[in-house]
Amino acid sequence: MSMLKDYRSSIEELTATTPKKKAALIRSLLPTIEAALRSGQTLKDIWETLRNQGLNIGYHVFQMTLWRARRSKSGTAPGGCPSRFRTRYRALRRA
Repeated sequence: MSMLKDYRSSIEELTATTPKKKAALIRSLLPTIEAALRSGQTLKDIWETLRNQGLNIGYHVFQMTLWRARRSKSGTAPGGCPSRFRTRYRALRRA
């Protein structure tokens, strides 16, 4: 049982560190980014702030990564079904 605790503790320590991938970092910052947007900050201002803090990512890549993070957070496409199924359905309809 002690080893299980050690393993769990090690994983918890790992999850408390800053993500290595930029997309994972943006996903972890998503609630804060959305709060800043709701408070009236522009996306460009948020990106510049992150860039000044050392996040080396272009504005367009930041926009796209944020868009993907928001889309995966919702889990569904506008039609109510998961987007991966809508894409597959459209591809089958065209064939």
